[in-house]
Amino acid sequence: FPLAQERGVGVLVRSVFLRGVLTGRIHEIPEPLAPLRKRVLASLGDEPVDALASIALRFCLSFPAISSLILGIRDVAELKVNLEAA
Repeated sequence: FPLAQERGVGVLVRSVFLRGVLTGRIHEIPEPLAPLRKRVLASLGDEPVDALASIALRFCLSFPAISSLILGIRDVAELKVNLEAA
């Protein structure tokens, strides 16, 4: 990130939610990503599963070097959650 900033290059994050792993739908993720489920759930501590997407989005937005994010949004409710997190 520091090198990108130094050179004036934008950074695009294209999988903020890691194909659903970092969302409240973690229990529905594709089987090849299932090994991540246990680690992600363990890292949540006291946070509810529904907070995953918001946490992931805020994490990405905390880096000034990240200039753009691509989010998969299914409906207006998800859009609102993402806007609140941002």
